[in-house]
Amino acid sequence: KWQNPGVDLKPGSEFLFLMERFGVAQPVRFRVEKMVLGNSFSYQQVDGFFSYWSHTIKLEDHGQGETLVTDLIEYEMPFGLLGRVVDDFW
Repeated sequence: KWQNPGVDLKPGSEFLFLMERFGVAQPVRFRVEKMVLGNSFSYQQVDGFFSYWSHTIKLEDHGQGETLVTDLIEYEMPFGLLGRVVDDFW
């Protein structure tokens, strides 16, 4: 659930979500890293569940009013090897 709606989405802006994972709710804060209007949008987790989280959304015109949306997500689980093993099985 978005906790601070109305934030201008521009580089440096931060937005806060209340997210739930494994039945545990936690606030997660993200920072907009890059925004190219109509082309791409990138943000990274500042505080939250993951040791590292980066999300890039790319938009490509595919003619006739169609757009290809590509999501690129990079993340690292907390707790090192144990976190990676749990992530593989979950």
